[in-house]
Amino acid sequence: MGTLDGGERRRAERKERDDLTLRLTSGGRPVKEVQLRDASPRGFGFQVATELKAGDKIKFSLEVPGDSLSGSARVVWAEAFHMGYRGGLEITDLGWLGRRRLNRVLTGKAGFLETGLDAILLLAAAILGAMVIVDLALNPGVVKAFLLKLSGPR
Repeated sequence: MGTLDGGERRRAERKERDDLTLRLTSGGRPVKEVQLRDASPRGFGFQVATELKAGDKIKFSLEVPGDSLSGSARVVWAEAFHMGYRGGLEITDLGWLGRRRLNRVLTGKAGFLETGLDAILLLAAAILGAMVIVDLALNPGVVKAFLLKLSGPR
């Protein structure tokens, strides 16, 4: 949807996805006949049977392959058309991890920051694992006692 001067308002590329299911709740009630039209890391295009208005606060759940993301959004625009109403939602609350998972689902890759954090976490896990192995090698009696305890009384 463009602006009056013909410019584009979208700040993120949207992708049509038929493998995602969007569920909406407005005022504590489920919104009926929700159809996801497109998705981006910043929001969703939707089509619904019941009226939604710009400014409405919405709770959403997005079913993605093998996972579910939940958060809050705001209706940015909405208009009536022959099959109900269509509009756009801007995500207002999804959390860092939820946005990361959504970005991965939509783009198939993590951003630079996420990739760097993954590398740091992997390095920290490797260092911790190496420290445990060294500690066990230096204290074989602890390993023997642990294994005897696991095997139970004889």
